[in-house]
Amino acid sequence: MIASGMPQAGPPRNVPLPHSREIRLASGLRVIAFSRGELRQSLHIPLISSVLMVDRGAANDPVKLPGVAAMTSTLMRQGTARHSALELDLAIDAIGARLDRSAGYDANSAGAGSTTAVFPQAFALLTETVREPTFLHDEFERARTRSLSDLRLAYSSPSSLARLAAGRLIGGDSPYGHPVAGTPRSLEALTRDDIAAFHQHAFRPEHGTLLLGGDISIDDAFALAEKMFGDWHTDRHPLRDLAAVPQPPAKRRVVAIDKPDAGRTAVIVTRPGLPRNHPAYYAGAVTSAMFSGYSGRLNQEVRVKRGLSYGAGASMIWRRESGQFVASTLVDHKRAIEAVRVVLDTIESLASNPPDERELGTRKASMLGGWNRSIETSEGLIGALAEFALYGIPLDELERYSDSILAIDADDVRRFAQDHVIPDPTIVLVGDTGSYARELGTFADEVRVIPAADLDLEGL
Repeated sequence: MIASGMPQAGPPRNVPLPHSREIRLASGLRVIAFSRGELRQSLHIPLISSVLMVDRGAANDPVKLPGVAAMTSTLMRQGTARHSALELDLAIDAIGARLDRSAGYDANSAGAGSTTAVFPQAFALLTETVREPTFLHDEFERARTRSLSDLRLAYSSPSSLARLAAGRLIGGDSPYGHPVAGTPRSLEALTRDDIAAFHQHAFRPEHGTLLLGGDISIDDAFALAEKMFGDWHTDRHPLRDLAAVPQPPAKRRVVAIDKPDAGRTAVIVTRPGLPRNHPAYYAGAVTSAMFSGYSGRLNQEVRVKRGLSYGAGASMIWRRESGQFVASTLVDHKRAIEAVRVVLDTIESLASNPPDERELGTRKASMLGGWNRSIETSEGLIGALAEFALYGIPLDELERYSDSILAIDADDVRRFAQDHVIPDPTIVLVGDTGSYARELGTFADEVRVIPAADLDLEGL
């Protein structure tokens, strides 16, 4: 599958990692810390990073109000009991630090990073945003307007709209069936009190993990955590999480969204995936890597050999309860049928034509190169530890990650593809379907063509 002129990948290199330790504060908050100072061979870089993560995210959005978790994350940065949004910006700029936040299906996070000298100030501002956000009405309305604008932009892009539709089709009524950012209807219905209620429910010490690391000793990190979060208490009667609806089973079908004003047609082939803590995680990670990158099979078949697109790739989305496999490309409308056929054939090729040693070695080298780059900084290492903590994976597995990837062989990839990637794909197209709608029945018995103007992501 790989072009013969490509150079052979070199052997993977491991990044030396500091050991992490953890404690649990009396408040219930889990604290994980590491020190770069224990690595004698590393450069002394005077930077410290931190993240406060709660294991409540968009999957915990109220059924009728998708987007609450993401909006809460946005507004926590927009004013506290001690500082307005502007004052927060000025304070963080004055010390050259950063305050950031993120929202996903399984977690909401807030982080701070700075040079060692001013980290206590940056960490104090982070603590304020977590414990004392005010969710002022004016900031709420401003954030909602911006979010609605972002949604309109996403809906205008065939690739973004295809991903949103694919997520709904695979997630169904499960916690992963709505967009993290919500929908125009749900954002219009949101109130400031919905945001405050979600924050009260989600941001509790027993839901949280605090990660600190970099140019700081582990003992000092624990002491700082105790100082800022040791007295973090919330009410003793939290709202109960709703019972999760399972993700629907895989189903072979085609859903085409007719968008005549689209410049090209977005093509997605998708199906349900496994949870992050599944024993087949490493086989799944290597399998999806076979399709990704310039030398991956999809890009080779779609772009290099046939010139159908500027690129094609695939990814495995891992989450707490269930995941999703997504292969995608963007092509001329008149070649959409050919592109779907090539993507399906390439995915199925892993069963009939498993990778040889050269192809497997190249993909593993690419994977591990990216992995090692991602964890060589304190911020990146915190991200990796946060993922392990979130999904209940032992933290010392981080040290075995590369060996676990290298242990996957061609049979592992073939079996994973046969069981979890190839069967019953859902095919999503977004573009001018007028030139190809009649041919979609060649891929599945169930075919739906929906005008973009009539698309309802909550009812799809």
